[in-house]
Amino acid sequence: MDAVLDIVLNIAYGLFTLGILIFIHELGHYIAGRATGIRVVTFSVGFGRGIFSFERGGTLYKIGWIPIGGYCSFAGDGENLSDDRKGEPDEMYERPAWARLITISAGALFNFVFAIVIFFFLSLTGYSYQSQDNRVTVLDTVFLPEGERFPAFEAGLRSGDRILSVNGTATDNFGRLMEEIGVRPDQEVDVEVDRAGQLLQFRVHTMLRETGIGDVGIAPFFSTVVDEVEEGSPAAGIGLQSGDTIISWNGEAVDSLYALRRLIAESQGQPAVISWERGGAVLRAETAAVQRNEGWILGFTSRGAEVSEYRKDSLPLGAAFLNSFSMFGDTISRTVQGIGLLFRKEVDASKALAGPVRIVQFSGQIMQKSSAAGYLSFLAMISIALGFFNLLPIPAVDGGHIVLTAIEMIRRKRMSFAVLQRIQTVGIVIVLSLFVLVFYFDIMNLIG
Repeated sequence: MDAVLDIVLNIAYGLFTLGILIFIHELGHYIAGRATGIRVVTFSVGFGRGIFSFERGGTLYKIGWIPIGGYCSFAGDGENLSDDRKGEPDEMYERPAWARLITISAGALFNFVFAIVIFFFLSLTGYSYQSQDNRVTVLDTVFLPEGERFPAFEAGLRSGDRILSVNGTATDNFGRLMEEIGVRPDQEVDVEVDRAGQLLQFRVHTMLRETGIGDVGIAPFFSTVVDEVEEGSPAAGIGLQSGDTIISWNGEAVDSLYALRRLIAESQGQPAVISWERGGAVLRAETAAVQRNEGWILGFTSRGAEVSEYRKDSLPLGAAFLNSFSMFGDTISRTVQGIGLLFRKEVDASKALAGPVRIVQFSGQIMQKSSAAGYLSFLAMISIALGFFNLLPIPAVDGGHIVLTAIEMIRRKRMSFAVLQRIQTVGIVIVLSLFVLVFYFDIMNLIG
């Protein structure tokens, strides 16, 4: 029952998030259209028949029953351009090209401004967030084909290292660390490490994952300190206790829980000597792992990676204003970089792209489990992505209309409505095809 409720809440929160962003986008078109003298026929959040609607001042306002889009329709700009035009002065194509250009561009502009306002608010107020610290486990060959090494291990990093910075940017926690590596796929990065008090420098060439992000093969540090021992398990049989630290398996030192799991799996249930430390004394015993759920276990849990709270301090008014634009610029840059990576053969578009289904899923999860600051940051990033997508020069979306209007302004002559109609039809086919493709990717990823 709890699982069903969780799914329902995820969907509800996710649709709420999409509704906010769509409302902001369409509000931009609405305000700009009214300001430039273009009559708004319908202002709708969602598609389909209206769940709720009312008419005021010649405009129909409604909420559609399909909550994954929205639109703002203007007089003289219907599906059939020739038939919908009546030659009235407040129709879309009776207004000057500059008025149409402003109106079309305003949707994406409002999405961008909304994101900047969120960044400004977060910069001005400061916020707290939780993350594992910057001590890492360096993954080894168990996760790669035989003979291959992860970049971090190849460069000389080892489990237990603390990664202090990436390319000079401080990384005081694991979330910040993964962000700095993730946005630098297939690049050389300089990494500063604290290894038992000794400062070391490494140069690591990041991998390009099929999801389009950078990776070097690290995970939060999971120690081999025992938390709980399962009754009747091999661990209980040799006397392991909470607080013990496992230091070796069959004579091979283990520096993390990942390394211990690999050695246990490789033993395939054969007897092995395990050593652990308790109160300064080293204890040893022979044991054998047992198989459960297609894996080999000893029957104990680790204390896991420590999660701490971090604080991003508030900035003065002027600094917060400048920082909001800096954050906006960084997000735009990463969006452009991400689109470019989609054309790399190493990237699987089905995993790198997130459509409305997964956005709803992510939004719901973040809204339930993240802090207010985390949710607002996510909202700002999705708002930028929505605005950016709408500016792509694809017919039938805002970017396509902007290109056509710009051409008209340069030529000082409008295209015929027959040509515009054909271009719009092609655009609708392209957009619907993209929507179906991304929707399919979403469903396949959710099933996977």
